[in-house]
Amino acid sequence: MKNRLRLHFLVLLWSFTSILGVLISLDPIALVFYRTLLASVAFGSLVKILNIPLAVTPSANLKLLGTGVIISVHWITFFGAARVANISVALAGISTIALFTAFLEPLFKRQRLQWLDLSLGLLAIVGLYLIFQFEF
Repeated sequence: MKNRLRLHFLVLLWSFTSILGVLISLDPIALVFYRTLLASVAFGSLVKILNIPLAVTPSANLKLLGTGVIISVHWITFFGAARVANISVALAGISTIALFTAFLEPLFKRQRLQWLDLSLGLLAIVGLYLIFQFEF
């Protein structure tokens, strides 16, 4: 029961992300910048208060920087999509994260694509088509 409540709470938070993104008058780049700044200050404070050592190698720094760029582009395009289309379209798009992860992870890890992932991905695409058939 506890995990189910956590899941519902996360879904609630997830849905409010796009609502707040539309209601806040900042452009998507500024919104992502201030969200990142707030999260960085909170994370840095937590690390300082709990005295957690952060030893990161230069190669790991490069990977973290690349990941940060990808995530920032993701959030900028997400908030932009929520403003251009509407919140439901943006949330349907963001719900395909698992689909894109299933397709891209084998490329980055140099593994074969699993047939189950491919089948479920195609099923998700069909579902999105049925939901947004009028948009195509």
